[in-house]
Amino acid sequence: MNNRDEMVAIDKEIEEAYINWMINVIKAERAVAGTDNEVDQVLYYTGHPEYVKAEARYEGWSRFFGVAGGHIHSSMDCSTCNRWTYKSGQTQTAFVWLTELSGLTQDDAVAKYGATLCSRCFPEAPVENTKAKLSNDMETGVYKRIQANEQAEKEARQAERETEEAQMDKLAIDAIQDMEAFDRVIVQLAVDELINNVDILMDDKIERFETAGFPTKEIGCNNFGTPTNNKLLWRAERIREAEMGIAEMPWKANLKREAKRLGIEI
Repeated sequence: MNNRDEMVAIDKEIEEAYINWMINVIKAERAVAGTDNEVDQVLYYTGHPEYVKAEARYEGWSRFFGVAGGHIHSSMDCSTCNRWTYKSGQTQTAFVWLTELSGLTQDDAVAKYGATLCSRCFPEAPVENTKAKLSNDMETGVYKRIQANEQAEKEARQAERETEEAQMDKLAIDAIQDMEAFDRVIVQLAVDELINNVDILMDDKIERFETAGFPTKEIGCNNFGTPTNNKLLWRAERIREAEMGIAEMPWKANLKREAKRLGIEI
């Protein structure tokens, strides 16, 4: 093949398949990091057949692969890289495919990236072209994609949590039939705790809500094994405190205002 543009285009497609495979390799390795467990072979090789199929289009033109903080290699089979097994804590080298150099020469690589050639991959290269190393900040396609995926997953989880919390907030308020009576319990608790300096135990707090007709006991525990005591009720309490401003500054003025509204003496 003599068309260099086609060489670059093919290598870019192969690189994409390589990145997709390596993402799964790194996921599999991270899953067992710090253990003596073997990696999940199914996950590890997910995407590998597609990479092999894409690589079959390669016809032997010159290629260049960078390693952040290391050198430029002529292939990903250099003996100075890929020192790994299937045990955790060891990993394949994440190469940066320098596809813009596909089909070009060593001199072109040096002109663009400096004297960073690997002496094993390019034994005929002058010594002065092998003395430097690539930047540690060199962008690796694999990790860039992983970071983008992780950020997208994080944002999706956050959006899901926010949606669930909004639904929980609505359920919490909808569950309170007599909001003024509910407010009265909350404000009286706040007055006693913040103004009268009364130390109100959880059992006493629960009793106040139950006396006012708000059920507080439900089956279920939180992640620490503590009974939930009706999560909706406590969520509604937090919402109402925020809405009335008694949980924020100037809380004392806000609390006095709400106490007056509800006929509670301070």
